[in-house]
Amino acid sequence: MKPSWMSDARQIPDEVMTFFRQAAVCAINEKNFRPDEVSRMLGMSRSSIYDWLHRFAIDGYEGLETRKAPGAPPLITEEMDEWLEDTVLKKTPEDFGYDTPLWTSDILAELVGFHFGVVVGGPAVNHHLKKLDLSYQKPSYYAIEQDPEKVKEFVNEKFPNIHSFAEKIGLMRRIV
Repeated sequence: MKPSWMSDARQIPDEVMTFFRQAAVCAINEKNFRPDEVSRMLGMSRSSIYDWLHRFAIDGYEGLETRKAPGAPPLITEEMDEWLEDTVLKKTPEDFGYDTPLWTSDILAELVGFHFGVVVGGPAVNHHLKKLDLSYQKPSYYAIEQDPEKVKEFVNEKFPNIHSFAEKIGLMRRIV
């Protein structure tokens, strides 16, 4: 009786499956075992054994290593990623006619569809923003309209006056 993990090859660790494949091919090619014998010994289907022999014939032992499933091709291309990054960092939804200053994944997905003719959902946009180490939810720590000269003037001239006034009236002792 075979262990429970042997009833579903997906549960077998990749390294073990690679070893099984290599051992099966070696047994057939070098030790003259028949594919049906190896199939029975390993508890694998004969079609799997023949698949492994085919992979070995094409790529050798490297072809027997576990491969990651390729998955679906991404809908959002590198060009779209660059556009997303530029848009999230330098623009607001208001620039595109929306009545909110905050980005949402649905707004970005809609804009990607409009600009590139690709239908994507919010989760796909979220995935790509995460890859770019961005989040449309990150707050802006300064106003876009902020004048750097006025900020400098406030920090260097007005704030020291406010600070000294707070010290004179004893406010700083209460805060600290």
